[in-house]
Amino acid sequence: TTNLQHASAGSPAIVLDAAGDATYAGTHDFSAATVTGIPVTEGLTHINTTTFSAVSSVSLDDVFTGTYENYKLVIDGTTSVSANFYFRLRVGGTDNSASVYSYIALRSFTGSAANQVLDNTRTEYILSAGSFGADGASMMCDIFSPQLAVNTRANSLVSAYYSSNAATGLTALTHRSATSFDGMTIYPSAGTFTGTIRVYGYKNGA
Repeated sequence: TTNLQHASAGSPAIVLDAAGDATYAGTHDFSAATVTGIPVTEGLTHINTTTFSAVSSVSLDDVFTGTYENYKLVIDGTTSVSANFYFRLRVGGTDNSASVYSYIALRSFTGSAANQVLDNTRTEYILSAGSFGADGASMMCDIFSPQLAVNTRANSLVSAYYSSNAATGLTALTHRSATSFDGMTIYPSAGTFTGTIRVYGYKNGA
C-alpha cells in the first residue's frame, strides 16, 4: 500500500492498494475527472502474412505505403536444395533488377571462423549470405524508406541449421537508386522455397 499526501496534510489524501486502485480521503472530489493516457504511437503493425509451398519465388505488392516509413520482415522457410535467399524491390508489379544492389555480410558456421563477403554490383539483395536447405532458416530484415524516393537500405539477421551445423549471418544492404517501391520479391538462388513471410510496419512517432 502506498500513501500519498501533501507535506502539510495531517493524514494521507490518496491511498493506492496493491492492485493499483486509489482511494481519496480528502475534501476534494475528483470522481468526475477524466484522465487521458498517452497514446501509444510506436511499435509494429502487422501488414501481411503470406504462406507458400514449393514455389520458385514470392512477390508481395502494395505492402510499402505512405503509412509507414520503415518495415520489418520475418521469414521462416526451407529450400529444396542448398540455396541463398534473395530479395528484389519492386514497383507497379515489376521487379527492379538493375545492378545497384550492394551488400556486405558476416557469416559463420559451427566450427568455422566468421568470414566477410561483399558485392557492390548485384541485381538483388542477399538476405542470407550462406547456403541453407531442408533444415531451414529464420530471418529478420529491417527495411528503411522503401516507399520514399531515396536510397533504400536494409539489415538482415539469419539463424539456421545446415548440414549438421548451426549457422548465422548478418548483412547490411543498400539499393543505390532514389526510387519509390511498393513491393518486393523473395526467392531462393536455386530450387524451390517453402515457408511464411510476415510484413510489419514500424509506427511513426507522434
